[in-house]
Amino acid sequence: MEKKLYLYAARDIETGKLASDLTNPKKKFWHRKSAAIEAINKSNSSPYRHRGKVELVTFALTEVPNESNN
Repeated sequence: MEKKLYLYAARDIETGKLASDLTNPKKKFWHRKSAAIEAINKSNSSPYRHRGKVELVTFALTEVPNESNN
């Protein structure tokens, strides 16, 4: 049975680059959609924002077999 896994990220609307410092300087992805949305909403509504508006991006993960076992 194939289980669908997703990662969520924030992308700068103007540049198209992923934002990596919304909640932590090294944090770029979230496992929970609600956590990503919360970070994006806080970033977009902050008067101290140092970047443009960001939007939610969803990545669907596909597991591939380990090539070292072949």
